Amino acid sequence: MKRLPLWVVVFWLALWQVMSMVVGYDILLPSPLLTLQKLWVLLQQSVFYLSIASTLGHITLGFISAICVSVVLAVASHRWLWFCQLVTPVILVAKSVPVASFIILILIWFSSSTLSVTIAFIMVLPIVYTNVLTAIGQLDPDLEEMASMFALTTYAKVRYVRLPQIMPYFRSATLVGLGLSFKAGIAAEIIGLPKNSIGEQLYSAKLYIDTPNVFAWTVAIVVVSYWYETLFAKGLDALCAQLESARWTL
Repeated sequence: MKRLPLWVVVFWLALWQVMSMVVGYDILLPSPLLTLQKLWVLLQQSVFYLSIASTLGHITLGFISAICVSVVLAVASHRWLWFCQLVTPVILVAKSVPVASFIILILIWFSSSTLSVTIAFIMVLPIVYTNVLTAIGQLDPDLEEMASMFALTTYAKVRYVRLPQIMPYFRSATLVGLGLSFKAGIAAEIIGLPKNSIGEQLYSAKLYIDTPNVFAWTVAIVVVSYWYETLFAKGLDALCAQLESARWTL
């Protein structure tokens, strides 16, 4: 994700300030300064870091699990047609059923502590699966033929020929899935109210009509999400560069 120019940030903060002044009620739209003051208060509370760590850990667990499962399913679906046909209804359900329905079912079947993990998993699974399956299906046959001519091992084919072609699809899918997992995971927490989570803190702020606190938590979510996505994207870019370099030095 590219860094925004300073003038863009200043423009939107100024617009936010003007709108807050026009509304005239902090309970409806708090000013940027009041939001930062609330955020500063939150930064001095241990529950702030505990809630962020808990939510981030659950979302990460669901996100990583979904990536691993979806890659395995995509490889198996490409290899066996019957398996692809078997998995397709599951992927369609994950893509089509509203998140609220999954949240309610999970709360009925399991405890709220597993809610954000499961929702993040469901959000990411169909995106990564579909993109990886598409990438595998579009592998360059000429490169595959060349690899066979040079009698490359299966590991070498995957490492130097296939992975560099799949990674752009994988990168795009995982970054989209990461953003969705944050949105859906925190939304699920607001409904399920797992202990010491961002969703619980947002719900408490809403319950007491503490709008500045809602805005402060929202700013914190945006910052954490941006930081997390940036680190993940840098890691993927470094891996892609390494794979591409190894591909041309083969």
